[in-house]
Amino acid sequence: MEYYRYLVAWTILLLWIYPAIGQDICTSTSFYLHRNNTICPNRGDVDIFLKYGFQPDAVPRDLSGYVPRLLHEDSVVHHVDSNKAFVMVGSGHEGVVYRAEIKDSRTPIIVKTLMNKNFHQIFHEARILTYLDDVPFVPDVVGLLPTGPSMNNLSIVSEYIKNSSTIGVWFNNSHKVSGCQWLNISYQIAGGLRHINEKYVLHNDLHHKNILIQWRGSDPKVYFIDFGDSTFRHGRAVKNFNPYDNKSRHIYLPPEVSYDQSTPASDIYSAGQNIQTIGRLAKIDKLIYLASECMKKDSDSRISVRVLEEALLDLLRKSCPLSPDSSKQRHSHTHQPCSGKHRAFHHLSLPILLLKDFTIYKRPMIFQGWHLARYNPTKEAVVIRTFKRVSFRYIRHCARVSLYLNDTSYVPLFKGVVFMGPLLADMALVHKGVSESVTLSNVVHDRNSFNEVQRVNLLREVAKALVVFNQRHLGCTRLHTDDILINFVNNRPSIKFISLGRIHYGRNPKVKYKLTRKPRYIGGRSHRYRNRIRFSSMIQQLLPEFYDQLNEQSSANASSQIAMDINSVSDWMFSIS
Repeated sequence: MEYYRYLVAWTILLLWIYPAIGQDICTSTSFYLHRNNTICPNRGDVDIFLKYGFQPDAVPRDLSGYVPRLLHEDSVVHHVDSNKAFVMVGSGHEGVVYRAEIKDSRTPIIVKTLMNKNFHQIFHEARILTYLDDVPFVPDVVGLLPTGPSMNNLSIVSEYIKNSSTIGVWFNNSHKVSGCQWLNISYQIAGGLRHINEKYVLHNDLHHKNILIQWRGSDPKVYFIDFGDSTFRHGRAVKNFNPYDNKSRHIYLPPEVSYDQSTPASDIYSAGQNIQTIGRLAKIDKLIYLASECMKKDSDSRISVRVLEEALLDLLRKSCPLSPDSSKQRHSHTHQPCSGKHRAFHHLSLPILLLKDFTIYKRPMIFQGWHLARYNPTKEAVVIRTFKRVSFRYIRHCARVSLYLNDTSYVPLFKGVVFMGPLLADMALVHKGVSESVTLSNVVHDRNSFNEVQRVNLLREVAKALVVFNQRHLGCTRLHTDDILINFVNNRPSIKFISLGRIHYGRNPKVKYKLTRKPRYIGGRSHRYRNRIRFSSMIQQLLPEFYDQLNEQSSANASSQIAMDINSVSDWMFSIS
């Protein structure tokens, strides 16, 4: 009897999984049967957006060009209550949202601190929001804010929508919302979903807590929030989702996402759930009918988002004669750039790149910690500069100085930062255009490296760079010759400053470059450190034949054009204070 029971159980199991034999294992699906009695979705190579009539003309192939920004924690001020606790806007199973503001501009923002999310999940949501920045139904994203020592401690900072609450709050207070206002809200839900789907994005989580209603007087305005489960150019399946469980928190999802990837029809189903609730509360039969068209069991039979939007607009015009003007304004509305995206040095936001987008070559490093690599999205040759035994604060300062001086040509072209490990202190800098350069300390002692004209031009470029630094309130009192990269193009020098952690920022930096009689060497056992000289003796090292004349103010005896150039260079250089 026991043997017979086991035989029957194994037979049933084999009959159940037999249709899936020979197929790939599903990477993200639940064990509920597809309508063709298989447990694996039939994804194929079908473009799910093109299938539903969305054209890819203006849609990028990937989102590598949309880079979230790393904010400085001092640029954000959290609001606190009487108990000095952060003011909380809302909370959920994935995180907590706090009220805050940008320090300089006093722009209201929210800080979304996520729990049980890794860096890539946080980065994904921030990147989607960056991509949707021009969609008027999505709040502006400001950047990612460090709130701990780990990469997973980054919080998403975005625009604060004043005078708003979730649509679920108004479901419970429906007597305060008129029928025309409910129709306007339904129309905007369809319009916002169309905007998002046209950009090849699926929200995948469109329940009543992720739709905000902002009131501008008596006019409602709809925003979509929480894009943590959203996808670009493809769908997703939901693990352990039973579509027949009416108590599931995923009740707003269509049944097909339990075994197959979501599609634009899946978002339509979720929107229909909200419109159905609105129709019942407002007692509008046409809304209930349109919601049923959105929620058909067969995804291919559901109404499209464009048809839904047009039907709602027609219903709005017939039921509320004064509404069409406001709906047109809704289409023409565009976001004003969030004033928190400012350019003050201390609060510069840094572009964040992903390590998986780089190919790091196994070649010798050009300098200590400088790795040759390729940035795959743009196929650019770059260098990744790593640091050892320094703090995240120091690395971030180097990155901010690089970004602050990026338009001067006196620093390596800064592309962004990339995390090489699990901690914020594992951050590295990505530069471009330094692989062919050498440090000045490698050639300053070689008299055959430069002719006199080249050496004078080199000093002139250094002096010009220092003037630019001081004009931007930057001081650099501890520069050495190995802090400067040099490369000659058509006999003209091109210089780049690389040890930017020694450069400090201040409104009135007290910087004086004093000319000394003797070279001042930095102590050290290795030959490399003995060749590091103070910048104040660079003239003596590069132009010893003119050094004494300049220092003793006897340059009048030198009648050559080179002597005049040197004199002007010295005037520029040593008049800086």
